[in-house]
Amino acid sequence: MGRHVTCCNFWSLLSRYFGPAAVTIHVTGFKKFHGVSENPTETIVSNLKEYTEKKGLPKGVILGSCSVLETAGQGAVTQLYQTLRSALTGKDSESSCSGRIIWLHFGVNSGACRFAIERQAANEATFRCPDEMGWKPQKVPIVPADGGIARIRETSLPVEEITKALAKKGFEVMTSDDAGRFVCNYVYYHSLRFAEQSGVKSLFVHVPLFLTIDEETQMKFAASLLEAGGLVILYIGGGVILCFQSNVTPLSENVLEGRVMGYRQFHFWCDLVWVNHCLRSIV
Repeated sequence: MGRHVTCCNFWSLLSRYFGPAAVTIHVTGFKKFHGVSENPTETIVSNLKEYTEKKGLPKGVILGSCSVLETAGQGAVTQLYQTLRSALTGKDSESSCSGRIIWLHFGVNSGACRFAIERQAANEATFRCPDEMGWKPQKVPIVPADGGIARIRETSLPVEEITKALAKKGFEVMTSDDAGRFVCNYVYYHSLRFAEQSGVKSLFVHVPLFLTIDEETQMKFAASLLEAGGLVILYIGGGVILCFQSNVTPLSENVLEGRVMGYRQFHFWCDLVWVNHCLRSIV
């Protein structure tokens, strides 16, 4: 009855009880817009597939589509939803049944000096300048059916954990509760709404200009974000083990029973210190 889980057999146990796991991450960036003639997110997204093919991604983390969106709100909604729905109809659509599809959106904040993982989006479009299709709304609900402009939607991804994982890799990164009220927020709000309705996940990340953080560092950041986000979904956020007690007492079968959600329950004995070590080693 004193069976313990080591770093090596921890993952084999997960595979045995949950079967092969994979998360597909689809990525978007934006084209140029007023005041930003060269959008770094267009470069990041356009080069990300080739970059990750050279560097590699962890087993089970798949880079899906890489799309560059028009920097526009209302006039580009149809294109946006076509892009979002493509994740459900493509070859990786089976992943959506278990919440293993992520939409990862990159946008630029020209005044930022570090990366920002956005926790939420507001149901408000207040554009400081016209978008690329000439639209300049002021205090307009993005989705009128959701109510007024005070409505907030939050990502279901653990932004704090993802931020900490990236900071440990040496990146200047923070969590943010304000995605602005321009096109970035507009797209994120629609994406979060789509994610809730479709059983997928969504995350928005603001990046600085290349003049502030160079292109190579931003490509490394994007690849590291894929790793961190994918692994969190696979082994933490995807419902494998949602909660452990905060002490270091070995966990018994009775403690673990019922703590696994979304998949077949299983029973095994482990020491929390070892599990924490395993989880820290991947993020």
